[in-house]
Amino acid sequence: MQIIIKGGLHTKNSPKNTKDSVLLALESSRVDGVLLNVQMTKDNKLVVAIDNRLYHCSISENNYIDLMKYNLGSKVKKHTVILLEEVLKLYQNSSQKLILEISLCNNPKELVEQLAFLLNQYQPVNSYITTPLKEIVIYAQNSLKNSKVGASILNQNSDLWNLDLDFYIVNPNSLNTREIAKNVKDQKIIMLELMSRRQVNEILLLNHNLFENQLFWIINEFTEQQEN
Repeated sequence: MQIIIKGGLHTKNSPKNTKDSVLLALESSRVDGVLLNVQMTKDNKLVVAIDNRLYHCSISENNYIDLMKYNLGSKVKKHTVILLEEVLKLYQNSSQKLILEISLCNNPKELVEQLAFLLNQYQPVNSYITTPLKEIVIYAQNSLKNSKVGASILNQNSDLWNLDLDFYIVNPNSLNTREIAKNVKDQKIIMLELMSRRQVNEILLLNHNLFENQLFWIINEFTEQQEN
């Protein structure tokens, strides 16, 4: 089973979704990849941020240079919002997985086009693109030929299960383990987000055709692996 760390590895003075947290994950032998959320600024720059808000500021309504004034770190060490381009430079030629999640945005087609442009510039990158939105999944499938494209499943009735994708991200808050096992497709990667070890083992027991190398376990901290 492969371990994916959400937002990178943080320290006291280097929070998640910063360049330092991404570097720490990239250099760790315990990590197989990171999951980062991608947002687009008013001037069409792609940045890493958990959602569209940076403190009380809307990312999509501000230019990148205006977002640089916000300190995401501490008084000891300043961190500013990171461009996705900087992450791609770090992950170029790396075997680690770079999972990029696209959520609701004002112009999804433009975002996917910008993403395709950047990924083409920094090949090879072991990239996985995911979204809970069918419209963006279709854009991504048509535009991102060098990436694996998947979907984030938000509820058990999602029609995204019916699309032939490279992988699916599921969360125990959206599907129970039996529903997940029932929908698992042969040779498809399943990414389990923020599940306990007990839930992961239950999925493996319910589906004997699912091998551990098909499972990616998305966690916030390494201590989560010890939960029952």
